[in-house]
Amino acid sequence: MRQAIKAVRSGEMTCTIAAITYGVPKKTLTAKANDKDRDEDDSKDSTSEKHYKLIEEIKNILKFTNAIPFKTKTTRYYCAYCSTDGPIFEDGDCLRLHTRLEHDKERLRGVEKFMRPQWMNEIVKLDIEGLHCTACRVRLPDWNRMFVHFANAHNIEFDQAYTRVIPYALTSQLRCVLCKEGFHNYGHVDSHMNHHYSNYICHQCGDTFLAASRFDKHLKVHKIGNYPCELCDKVFTLEKYRTKHKNLVHDQKSMVKCLYCSEKFVGLFQRHLHVTEQHKDKVKVYTCELCGNCYTWKTYFLAHMRRRHGTDKKHQCKHCDKSFLMKYELRNHMIRHTDEKFLCGLCGKSFKRMLTLKKHCLAHEEFSAED
Repeated sequence: MRQAIKAVRSGEMTCTIAAITYGVPKKTLTAKANDKDRDEDDSKDSTSEKHYKLIEEIKNILKFTNAIPFKTKTTRYYCAYCSTDGPIFEDGDCLRLHTRLEHDKERLRGVEKFMRPQWMNEIVKLDIEGLHCTACRVRLPDWNRMFVHFANAHNIEFDQAYTRVIPYALTSQLRCVLCKEGFHNYGHVDSHMNHHYSNYICHQCGDTFLAASRFDKHLKVHKIGNYPCELCDKVFTLEKYRTKHKNLVHDQKSMVKCLYCSEKFVGLFQRHLHVTEQHKDKVKVYTCELCGNCYTWKTYFLAHMRRRHGTDKKHQCKHCDKSFLMKYELRNHMIRHTDEKFLCGLCGKSFKRMLTLKKHCLAHEEFSAED
C-alpha cells in the first residue's frame, strides 16, 4: 500500500494502474493518497514513539552503568535533573559528586522529566568518565564496546541510543571519547561531536550535525550578505555578528552574568576579577601537578598546561631540532639564528633582542641620574 501511495503522489501512476500493479483496493488507495494530513499525524506518532524508545534506552544505560547525564549552557555544566535553573559546575568532578549525592533516588524516574519538552531534548549528553557496568563490575574501555557488552552479556539491544545519546568525558584534559582527539575547552569538543553524528546533513556544504537546533543555526551561515554597522564603517557578513559588535563595542552592554550573583560584565576576565574579590569562597585553585604553579582561573591553568607541558608542538625550528607550542615562541627563538643585532648608541654593545637593548639603556639612564 505504501509503495502504491508513493507512486500515485509522485505522479508515476494513476490510481487505477497503481491499484492493479500493487494489488490494492482502488477506493482505499484513492482515499489514502489524498489524505496527506493523516500521514503527517502518522509521522508525528512515529517521532513520539522513537522519543519514548530513546527514554527507555537512556534508563537502561543509567541502570547498568555509572554514566552521568548533564546539560550545558554557554559551555557551563548543569545537572540534568536540576536543569539550567540549578547550580553551575566548573568541572566534571563537582557535577558527578552532586548528581550521585542529590539525585540517586531519581536516577531513572527523573529521565522522563529532563527529556521534556521533546523538541528541545532530541539528544541527551552523558559523562562517561570511568565508565563501567554496574551489574557485573566490568570496566567498559570505550563507548562502542559498551553496546557490545550489553548485547553479549545482558541481552540488551539498543536502537535510538546509537545516534541520540552523545558521550563525553568531563575531565581537565578534554578529549573526544570516540576518536581521542584533544581540545582546549568544552565548546570545541562539543562542536567536534557533530562530525561523528550525521543525524542532519547540510546539502549546501556537506557538514553534519547531531541535533536539529544546531543544523538550523548552521543554515544561517549560508545566508551571507552585507550588514553595515550604523555607527561605524565596519561591515559584517551575518546579522548576528553586527548585533554582537553593536552590543559590545558601541553600547558596552554587560552580557556576561556572574555565576553567584546578579552582576553582569562586559567580558569573562572582568567577571573573573569580580569573583576573586566578591566571592572568594567560591574561587577554585587549580594546581599544576607537574610544576606546582597555582591558578585561580581555569583559562590561565589550561593555557599554562598547553604552553609549558603540552606535547603537541607543531611549530618546528628550521635551523635546529627545537619545536614550540605557540607561534610567537618560535619567532622569539628564531632571533638566535639571525645575524641581526641591536647596537647601544652610548657604549657600542650589541644585543640580539630589542627588548634586551631597551633594558640595557635603562641602566645608562639610572647612571646619568646618579651623576
